[in-house]
Amino acid sequence: EQAALWEDYKIIGRLFGLRDEDMPATLADLRAYRREMLEGGSLVVTDWARTRARQIVFEPPLPWVARPLLDTVNFITVALLPDSIRRQYGFSPLPPTLVRKAMVAGGAEYVKRAVIPFLPGSLRFVPQARAAA
Repeated sequence: EQAALWEDYKIIGRLFGLRDEDMPATLADLRAYRREMLEGGSLVVTDWARTRARQIVFEPPLPWVARPLLDTVNFITVALLPDSIRRQYGFSPLPPTLVRKAMVAGGAEYVKRAVIPFLPGSLRFVPQARAAA
């Protein structure tokens, strides 16, 4: 199932102009690439990226009706970053992984059940979905 998902993602990569040789060929190759990137010191967060990330996370251009989502979405976004990358960005330490996963799942469930149903359609649906309705 995961291998099939990776094959689907490669199609998206091609739509963005990547060549087959630009992407890991198999799921095992993808996992090896990810491990190499995260553990090999190749990924470095620059000052520019750190500044932009803080602007995006803490000062996004959101209408006031979407502001209640901000803390939950920010927590989920930061919690999903690999530890090494999160540290480079300078985000605060998070609870242990097991607790963090439960909090992310709970936050996502909260957004799905208690926030999204009450948002106006212009915020709930992308323009293409609104046009198709």
